[in-house]
Amino acid sequence: MRWISPVALVLLWQLASSTGVLAPEKLASPLTVAQSAAELIADGQLIDAFLVSLGRVFFAFLIGGTVGVVLGLVSGLSRWGETLRIHRSRCCGRSRTSA
Repeated sequence: MRWISPVALVLLWQLASSTGVLAPEKLASPLTVAQSAAELIADGQLIDAFLVSLGRVFFAFLIGGTVGVVLGLVSGLSRWGETLRIHRSRCCGRSRTSA
């Protein structure tokens, strides 16, 4: 029964596109999207674009994870990080024991 809402939404989208209520310049119809996806898959462009995007996601995750680990280590292992954590706790109304 969970699939009814997404299917109904796509059907309404197609109906709005077919009747002209939804301009193709604003949002292409589901049929147009499916046809374009099939073309991109057939000529190999979709997988290439997907792999480029996946590489960017991995790179961003690597940068974000590295920054997070470094900041966590600074916060947990240095006196300067401890001082910053205590100051943040006091300014935000938390007790010193909660981190």
